[in-house]
This record gives sequence, structure tokens and C-alpha cells, in this order.
Amino acid sequence: RAIISNPRPTNRPALSVSGSYTSYWGLELTSSDSNRGPTGYASSAAVDTSAGTGNKFVNLIIHDNGSGLGQWVGAGDTESYGNIIYYNGYDNARDHGMYIQNAQPTAKVFKDNIVFNNASNGGHFYGDEGPIDNLTITGNVFFANGELFPTTQGSNVLVGGSLQSQNPLVRDNYLYRKPGQPYSPSYDFYLGYSPERINPGDREHTIDKITKVVSGQTPEVLDRVA
Repeated sequence: RAIISNPRPTNRPALSVSGSYTSYWGLELTSSDSNRGPTGYASSAAVDTSAGTGNKFVNLIIHDNGSGLGQWVGAGDTESYGNIIYYNGYDNARDHGMYIQNAQPTAKVFKDNIVFNNASNGGHFYGDEGPIDNLTITGNVFFANGELFPTTQGSNVLVGGSLQSQNPLVRDNYLYRKPGQPYSPSYDFYLGYSPERINPGDREHTIDKITKVVSGQTPEVLDRVA
């Protein structure tokens, strides 16, 4: 197996992808940097995909990096299968196993991956202003994420952000956390619903003035989607 070792995982990826229609199969991506002290900022993803379309990431082993798998809005129609992602992140709340965004009409698929013991979230499908549309997340295993350092917390999976996720499919995943840990199992997965519907060109009935029915699993989730 080919191994790519990155000596500076906080500010550059081990593998930067911007081309199209390429399969990355069976690589191991890691770091020789043993310092895991606080950085105060988000680290680079080990596999950073910022552009291109139709790329596949299959059976990769991604461990001991700043972050694991990063795929951004500029990269469309990617597929990630059978990857093992663990022990990524520094002592902060911004380093995740997967950090994913996507814009319509393209899609991203994440299937049969094993993601565990990363510094913050295992699957961070999120954007402050970036869209998270057309995501398929099925058959994955997420466990013990957010437990890498005693000072950090995280969820196994987060799907959400400032923009509502459009057309997500989250199905048949396995999530586990030890009882008594922060973000215990009963708080590891939240659901909320908020239909975002507008009439294009209607300046009177804008999105903030339309009456709609929303729901949330908890009062906090309801406040977020209302």
C-alpha cells in the first residue's frame, strides 16, 4: 500500500484534488507530526477536494492528520466508499473526520465508511454559508468522535448549517458513544424540519414572511429551524 505522510498537517493537505474523473484507491494518508496541541484554527483536510467532478475515494486509510476528508462546493458528484478515518484533529473543536459541503445540482455519496475517534465531529456536513445539498449518507459507522481529547466535544454526525440541507438521504448508519461521555447517545442525532418554499419574483411573500409548519426533536432544534 502506498503511504503519503504529511509533515505539516495543520496548514496543507497530504493530497490536494482539483481534477476530474479520477479514482483514488487504497492509499494511506497520515502525518509524521506528533504534536497535537491547541492550534486555535481549523486544520487542512488530509484529502482536500476543492474542484473537479466525478472523483471517487475508495478504501483509503486516513489517520493522524489535521482533519480527514474535505470536499467543498467546487467539487461535484464525488463518491466516497469504504474509507477508514480515525485519530484526525488537533486540540480544538474545528477538526473533523469528514468536512463536507455540496451545491445543487451535483451530488455527493458517502457509503460504508468507518469514522471514529476524531477530534470533533465524525461527519461534519455543514456550512456557515456554504450549501449542503444532495448528500447521500448510507451504511456508515460513526463512533467515539469528539473523544480524542478531554477538552473537545463533538457529535458523530452533524447535517445542518446556516442554510437548510436540500434533498439529504441519511439511512442505515450505525452510531455509538460510550455512556457518560459528552454528547451522550440520546443527544447524538437530532432531527428538524423546515420547508423553504418561495415564489420566484414575489417580493411581497418573501421567505421570512411565509407562514409555515416546522418541527424539531427538541426545543433547541425547534428554535434553530423556526
